[in-house]
Amino acid sequence: MAHGMTSRREADALDYGFSMIRNGALARRWNIACSRCGAEVTHGWDQRISPEMMARNLKKQGWQVSHKPPLCPACQKKEKTVVTAQAGPDPKLARRIYQKLDEVFDEAKRRYAASWSDDKVAKDLGVSVELVARIRDEAYGKLAEDPAIATLRDDIELFKMQFDEAMKTLRAEMEGCAGVLGTRLEALPGAHRKAAG
Repeated sequence: MAHGMTSRREADALDYGFSMIRNGALARRWNIACSRCGAEVTHGWDQRISPEMMARNLKKQGWQVSHKPPLCPACQKKEKTVVTAQAGPDPKLARRIYQKLDEVFDEAKRRYAASWSDDKVAKDLGVSVELVARIRDEAYGKLAEDPAIATLRDDIELFKMQFDEAMKTLRAEMEGCAGVLGTRLEALPGAHRKAAG
């Protein structure tokens, strides 16, 4: 009868993740292993202790034990960290990122304004570049092109404008010089004008 009770108790304990370790006829211990990392805990509880009582005892030690795969305290902490990260950033922080993206990101063209990038937004707001990229991807869309290419294109466009402006100034100066020289040529007496011409 006692053996039958022990077998039933062992079967009930297995639902919680406990297993009995036997060392000889009388020495028995209860063992449980974390379903995620394999960390183990062994207790020398009396074989008559109920699985519910063992589970309650382990919960006080931070374990997740209740008809689910057992989780040690360390794995539960990791799980909470992952859930928090997936839940998203602090709403106030997210709002600041959205405001900045509204200022410097063209949603229709899916491009940053000149000299802006995920990296620059992140530095400007003091947040991670991964967070900025994730929010931009989810809310505004993927980048149409690499910001470095867009910056290079803008730099080339600026160089062309500066070059055109410099050429206009140079042309005006040359035309001015040619006009002055022409006027001086006209002012020369007849014989000298023929020789200069």
